[in-house]
Amino acid sequence: MPDKDRAVAAVQSALGIEAPKPTWSHGGEGRGFRVTFCRANRSLAHAPTLIELIEPAALDPERPLTEVLPNVQGLADLQGARPLKTHGAPIASSEVDALVDRVRRLGVRHWVQPASDWYPYSRLWIGIDAQDLAGYRPDGDGGLMLEVVDTATLRLPDDAFTGPPPPPAARAAGTMVRVLSRGFLVSDLDHALGCVARTLGWEPEDRVERATDGSRRARLGFRLAQSARLELIEPRGDREERDFLERSGPGIWHVRVGVLGLDAKADDLRARGTPYRVVRTGFADPEVVLRVDASAVPGCLFEFAEAASSATLAAVHIEDSGVLRGALRTQRARTTRHLLHRSHDLALGLLSEAVEQ
Repeated sequence: MPDKDRAVAAVQSALGIEAPKPTWSHGGEGRGFRVTFCRANRSLAHAPTLIELIEPAALDPERPLTEVLPNVQGLADLQGARPLKTHGAPIASSEVDALVDRVRRLGVRHWVQPASDWYPYSRLWIGIDAQDLAGYRPDGDGGLMLEVVDTATLRLPDDAFTGPPPPPAARAAGTMVRVLSRGFLVSDLDHALGCVARTLGWEPEDRVERATDGSRRARLGFRLAQSARLELIEPRGDREERDFLERSGPGIWHVRVGVLGLDAKADDLRARGTPYRVVRTGFADPEVVLRVDASAVPGCLFEFAEAASSATLAAVHIEDSGVLRGALRTQRARTTRHLLHRSHDLALGLLSEAVEQ
């Protein structure tokens, strides 16, 4: 869909996401993109992963690279007729320069977008280079189209990364809490994970899961417990994901939002006239999701699932911290993992960071 503003209106009317503030929109003609950041929950402390809706815009070749995103239209074109597209999967690191040095040493195809007055940090894009900004190649990150930004862009206090997540405020049943995951479909899960491990030293937070139909899933996590995860799915059996993969190829699949009470959210969707269906994932967490029909927000695939409790998130934070301390003591080659935190999530096709056209 070529109209980003229409998509922003659709996530409000169909899903119940609050209206974004005017300051959450950026870009415009000449800059190569128009984007609006929406939030499942207005509190960044509880929900640091944003829902980014982005569309290509005219690019002024005379403007410096510090002021534009010159690759949005090209990357959208590269994905062809795929109904769900993305321009990248942003993640945040406190050591972007160290990651740049790492990928250079490894000879991984990448582009470093220079800092500017309006964005005073360098950004690392995996899979493209300065001579071919739209020529993405998946061998560096397994098809995730990673964009590494500085952790400072999360605008969180320092203790957010050292203490447990804050307890949620009392909210009504069905309320959206945070983005839980962004899903990608892959043809070969082992290959995709191998690419990410080699380039960033980043490995799944748990072992690879296998569903009863043979589908496999891995989740890449972050030090920030309440951040969304990147979920890689190798679908098998008789499921929608496999049909989509065979028809449209690997790439972005879903954005999953956690809610307080799945039944209450189902009631809310029905009241809004938003079509959805109940889907059993075949995995333990979550077992069931509400999958919103793509017609509700064209170019997007949103899902809803029960949100983890604050106690569960605190336990994840404590366990993860212990694992990372051990990894730093025994395996220096993987020190980049503790630098990674989830930034804003792309829209599925449009989902968190959706490219509309």
